[in-house]
Amino acid sequence: MKKTNPFLNNFMIIHCYDFWLNSRIYLAFLFLLVANTSFCQSPYGDWFATLKAANLPLVFHINKDGKRDRITVDSPEQFAFDMPAEISIYKNNTLQVEMQTLGVTYNGTYFKDSIRGVFKQGPIVETLTFYPKKIEPKTANRPQNPKAPYSYAREEVKFKNLQDSFSLAGTITLPKDKNNVPAIVLVSGSGPQNRDEEMMGHRPFWVLADYLTNLGYAVLRYDDRGTFDSEGDFSAATTLDFAGDASAAVDYLKKRPEVDSTKIVVIGHSEGGLIANILGAS
Repeated sequence: MKKTNPFLNNFMIIHCYDFWLNSRIYLAFLFLLVANTSFCQSPYGDWFATLKAANLPLVFHINKDGKRDRITVDSPEQFAFDMPAEISIYKNNTLQVEMQTLGVTYNGTYFKDSIRGVFKQGPIVETLTFYPKKIEPKTANRPQNPKAPYSYAREEVKFKNLQDSFSLAGTITLPKDKNNVPAIVLVSGSGPQNRDEEMMGHRPFWVLADYLTNLGYAVLRYDDRGTFDSEGDFSAATTLDFAGDASAAVDYLKKRPEVDSTKIVVIGHSEGGLIANILGAS
């Protein structure tokens, strides 16, 4: 029978134990490395989501200004951009966004490819996931929007606010082959609005203009100053400034040969109603 060397046997046992111990340390190191990587995703950049309740796109712009985390929020369908908000980013990959003036909170967890959390505003509570790639919202069905062919004439126009020296852009709709018709100016509510007062796919001023023109009225609607095709500065304007824009629209209609200059009405929505009263009293 062949004898074994007890020293060699003991060396092999020690060597195997050492290899097993080193393997455990190596595996533990790998586990810590993977775990640490999973908690090092960055929330900085542009993130896109769509609120299901209103099919409303939202955009988070998250960045770092020195040592401070900053965020601005866009709601493109409402023509609201760079809205200020507060953000808190925590070490466990969670964050909180708050817009106090709008009563909005968002609590989420950020990953490499998404930010997943809960959006709250008043009675609306919705799970909402943001992605780094822009998501195109589904096209909403708005059967009330007018459809071509139209029974009236449409014309894209520009007119001057002479007091503030800039041009406003709009659309006038006119009954076909008629002259000396009564006319209406549509004035939007608060906030930057386009000529259709568009929000979430709804275009109430377009619908109203279509209806009134079919009744025999000429209707002028226009983009607010500083928005879309209109010149001027919206952010610095007061209600009286907007009243000046509406007055310029009335003056423009008075010069149209199709319009009876003694029969011009101003219809306003929200702040536009106040503007109509200002013009009526002047």
